[in-house]
Amino acid sequence: MKKKIILDCDPGIDDSLAIALCCSSNEIELRGVTVTHGNVPLNQTLDNALALLSFLGRDVEVYAGAIRPLVRSPIDASNVHGNNGLGGVRLPPHNRKPNAKGAVEFIINEVMANPGEIGLFGIGPLTNIALALRMEPRLADAVAEIVIMGGAIGEGNTTPAAEFNLYADPHAARIVFESGRLTTMFGLDVTHKALATAERLAPLKHMGNKVADLVLRFLESYRGFYADVYGWESPAIHDMCTIAWAIDPSLFQTRKMRVEVDTNEGLNLGRTVGDSLLRNADAALVDVALDVDADDLFALFAERVARY
Repeated sequence: MKKKIILDCDPGIDDSLAIALCCSSNEIELRGVTVTHGNVPLNQTLDNALALLSFLGRDVEVYAGAIRPLVRSPIDASNVHGNNGLGGVRLPPHNRKPNAKGAVEFIINEVMANPGEIGLFGIGPLTNIALALRMEPRLADAVAEIVIMGGAIGEGNTTPAAEFNLYADPHAARIVFESGRLTTMFGLDVTHKALATAERLAPLKHMGNKVADLVLRFLESYRGFYADVYGWESPAIHDMCTIAWAIDPSLFQTRKMRVEVDTNEGLNLGRTVGDSLLRNADAALVDVALDVDADDLFALFAERVARY
């Protein structure tokens, strides 16, 4: 049975790879793409989503969402993803427009019309999903699952404590985690093990299709950030992990933890505090991904890109 999902994203280089994997996988029925602020401002993330789906030849509706976080001032990750969010790579011109319905309205209507069937996959700041949960209190019981890329039980990447997606809107993340629906979390603890090494990308270099070529161009621009900041030869592919898990959960090892999102101003803002011994009964129960078979992950990705 196909997984029916709404992909909430902020494209973004790694979001783009997640979208490409989604659209080439028969295991997934992509019901819509909702877009939020994040890696770059909303006007750019929205255009990136539209341009990418046009490039991929996929007729999936796109919905514009939140322009800023719930409480804090907006931040972006243009230092990582470039001013256009795609590392300076330019996609071909397109004529696509977003659906007139907003992202939050779409999420609520789609999930409530199909109770127990639709999963929410949030791979950017979680503002849209949090707003939907606040506007429709029954949503948490109606959604099939919530899967996010964000957080870190260990060290963050935007501050020593916090990962970017959760730091960009920690109040939204707290609402999502505390919704009562078990959340599956793909944080830096696992995504920093999903490195796009030369060996893992080698199959893409010989495909001769436009999507493989685009992925390699994206990752070439991405590589510089990881070399400068981490001293790594290869970039980490964060968002794609959520989609790979939806296709083949056996690629990952997860552990249930009690997780609390820190929303206090200061050094720990946006931190995800994990309790693997489940002592903090007041914190949300979260299924935290901790390990990945990265070779098989990239083999899956290459096989799906070859389908283009």
